[in-house]
Amino acid sequence: MKKLLFIALAVFVSSCSKSDANDGTPNFFADTKWELIQEKGYEISGEYRDEWNAKSDDFNAVYVFKKDNTGTYTTYEYINGNMESSISEIRWQHNLTAAALAISFTESGDQKMYKIMSYGGEPMTLTLEISKEQPEYDYKYHNVETYVKK
Repeated sequence: MKKLLFIALAVFVSSCSKSDANDGTPNFFADTKWELIQEKGYEISGEYRDEWNAKSDDFNAVYVFKKDNTGTYTTYEYINGNMESSISEIRWQHNLTAAALAISFTESGDQKMYKIMSYGGEPMTLTLEISKEQPEYDYKYHNVETYVKK
């Protein structure tokens, strides 16, 4: 499955060449910071089923997108009353035409392919959708994440 995601990411990244970056299309993500404010989704794995419709009060996440298509993803989680944080280096590509955002986590090699559902408003919000399905394992995952620009 990771190989398939890597191939999809490679195709996506290659479609976002340097010439595309200089075609006058604004890059909405360069030099921005986004904080998670809402999550809604479900996970199904065989008999296991879980649904959610709120961001947990003891969890927070922040994406920082730099102009050079690098950045960070930081999570904050309260465990036994203590706040723990984790920072991951990322590489990202935005495809305006496809309304897609690809994020690659440098250290782990994991990738996320988001569909951009909405962008804009006051305060500036960003809604991303991610879905995974593995019929051979009777697995489905769908999550909609809403971020506010900081």
